[in-house]
Amino acid sequence: MRSASRVWSRLRQLSKSQEDAFDNLPNELLLACLSLLHARDVVKYRQVCRRWRDVIDLDAYLQLKIELWTNDLLDGPYSDVGVEDRARLLHDYKARWKNAQFLGDLDYRPGVGVSGQIQCSVDGSLSCTRPFRNPTHLVVCSPPSALRSLEKRMWTLSFDGFDGANRMITTDAAQDLLVVAETPPDRQWDVRFYFLSLERSGQQHPNGAPPITRQLPRSMQGEVRYALFVFYMMICGHHVAWCLVRPHGMTDHLRFDLEVWNWRTGRLVWAREFDSLVIFTFLDPSHIALVGKAYQAPKTLQIHNIVTTDNHMIHIPTMTADPTLVCSMQLPPVLGLRPPSVFCDKLTCKTHTSTMDSIFESDPASALLTLRFHVDATPFILVVPVWELRREVKKAQALPAYRRRRDLLWSDWGTRCGIILPLGDHVHDVEAFGPRLALLPKWREGNPDSGRIVLLDFSRSNDQVQYASPVAAELLRSIRFERSIWTSYFSEETMRSTLPYFVTVGPDVSLPREDGEQGARMASRILMQPDGFTLEYRLNSTLRLDTYYI
Repeated sequence: MRSASRVWSRLRQLSKSQEDAFDNLPNELLLACLSLLHARDVVKYRQVCRRWRDVIDLDAYLQLKIELWTNDLLDGPYSDVGVEDRARLLHDYKARWKNAQFLGDLDYRPGVGVSGQIQCSVDGSLSCTRPFRNPTHLVVCSPPSALRSLEKRMWTLSFDGFDGANRMITTDAAQDLLVVAETPPDRQWDVRFYFLSLERSGQQHPNGAPPITRQLPRSMQGEVRYALFVFYMMICGHHVAWCLVRPHGMTDHLRFDLEVWNWRTGRLVWAREFDSLVIFTFLDPSHIALVGKAYQAPKTLQIHNIVTTDNHMIHIPTMTADPTLVCSMQLPPVLGLRPPSVFCDKLTCKTHTSTMDSIFESDPASALLTLRFHVDATPFILVVPVWELRREVKKAQALPAYRRRRDLLWSDWGTRCGIILPLGDHVHDVEAFGPRLALLPKWREGNPDSGRIVLLDFSRSNDQVQYASPVAAELLRSIRFERSIWTSYFSEETMRSTLPYFVTVGPDVSLPREDGEQGARMASRILMQPDGFTLEYRLNSTLRLDTYYI
């Protein structure tokens, strides 16, 4: 008993000496230590004592750091802009998003015909290609940002030097990267990937690897009816991922190879082979999320760790029992005795890529994972913040490996981490970028507000559902709570959500019809970007792009 009391006495003395050491630190040295911490840790240490609270509250840089974190932003690369100027820009940035104060850029229209295709890259730049199949011309537009000191930039390229077929293109203007995949003219069973530079007019990227060639086995070349082709490509940092569709043996069955490569070194990072088509997206440079395109019961969202030493091709017949699988979460269960016809359309997760000129930038953890799916032709969208997914991943990684592969039920995570929006007949298109989700409504006669954009902000600073105006509340309620859309497919418990968000209404983006027609013309598509959005209009034989930015 005496030995135990002596130990506790000694521990109290050590604790007291450490407290005295911290109390005797000068304010300058304390600030130097606190400035190296993450903002969430600064918020915690602010509650240690009055002195630490006063030191943190009186320092402009720490206050800016906390303000950026609560608004899902990060401090950009060091520049000549001072702390006070950055705080003022941040205040304007928040106010313009909250009040939907957008500027229009009607000259932001590349000359692309109706056969062209518009893609929004992970950095928010627009890639405009024409024609739709095997494009020969490319226009890349990087969006402007007055608040983050970024100017609008445009690149125009021609693929005259490429004579292959089945060409597919993806870009990342923040990294000056253009990835081109095509079938060489003399090798119809191959697919070749090029890593090019936008600044160098389509020449080899100075930091990129030589072209990568993927091909069918020689024993199958000329014996099958289907050639190798690329279904989808995506860039995230130094990684580029693509899904290759190839024939399996001498039958009509297809196999789907999902591969992740380092485009700088040309090294295969992660590869899996599936019997059915999967859609995927990057959560960050270390994790990839994927889900089967056709619904299987129970449908799961799987998160894989791609930064492993195991980079050889593995055949995954049922998307389970994968050593890189860190978390498997069940998607919302569908009601009904008969198997419903459920089809997953699109899985996205976009956040702004760092640039050397940006004063502050989006936090990758604030991005939204969105899954668009159809139940018996009725469209829905599932929205989950990445920081909620990261929490589930950490929980899964803390478990032993034999328990990690168990599917997490929707009731255990969906109500807390996600929200399901029934799109129905009121929403024409929906798109997310960073922590914001934009709903493009359909025009409804007699409702003048139906031509306005609805913006949902899922930033971590929200603690409850809030509406900027009664109009915003009415527009969202007409979408969210139209029971006739979802009661046949989901229960009220499944549709319930505790995820907080802020709803605001953007400008009226409807266009008057020509030739005296009644009503208005709405955009066919909305493309969200870091500091605004772009609308795509198909007018007669031309394509019109209108950009709105803060």
